[in-house]
Amino acid sequence: MSIRSADPSAPGGGSGFVIEGDYVVTNDHVSSALADGGIQVEYSNGSLSDTTVVGADPSSDLAVLSLADPIDVEPLEFGDSEAVVVGDEVIAIGAPLGLEGTVTQGIISAVDRPVSPEGSGASRFYALQTDAAINPGNSGGPLVDLQGRVIGVNSMIYTMGGSMGEATGSIGLGFAIPSAEVQSVVDQLIENESTAYADMGAEFDLQSPVAGAVIAGGSGAWRGAVRPPRRAWNRGT
Repeated sequence: MSIRSADPSAPGGGSGFVIEGDYVVTNDHVSSALADGGIQVEYSNGSLSDTTVVGADPSSDLAVLSLADPIDVEPLEFGDSEAVVVGDEVIAIGAPLGLEGTVTQGIISAVDRPVSPEGSGASRFYALQTDAAINPGNSGGPLVDLQGRVIGVNSMIYTMGGSMGEATGSIGLGFAIPSAEVQSVVDQLIENESTAYADMGAEFDLQSPVAGAVIAGGSGAWRGAVRPPRRAWNRGT
């Protein structure tokens, strides 16, 4: 389903999908951008429903919505992202550039790909990489296997030539949050309306010119061995 503001004049939007219990899973960066004006979803048959946010987790970029007027649809089931291998065929479903009900096909290009989203509270995660076309508006939509099981939630794309945060379209490098992580976060949000994680208390210096991962604070700074690539990571909306 497509997700947009209840205010027709408001820009932005994304995608989502229904799971058991008439809950809708999407990205936090989709729901948080629309929350002020109210969030509305449109089913593939054109039916509309207002929603409320059950819970959101910016660190994993996931959110769960509750439908005010659900209709009877078959919910999507989660597949096992840990069983996915490079070369598996996948389909991305969503509303890229506002075109509802769009599907694109590709393969899994890599697994456990480290990506670093922008935004407050966002955390580095290990994504499923796919060459299925993902564009602004696909965010929050499902990445499914050929049995229709959700193995990931489309969240980011890698672009060329744009500055950080500037969405410039798909070049065949899209990234999805693996379903193993999605299920864990979604279950917590539905049960507790929030999530809880262990925190080592480290603060990263994202402005440091030093090559490597720099942890600031305490008695000094520690330079890690990881050299972050200079890439334009873009959230899919």
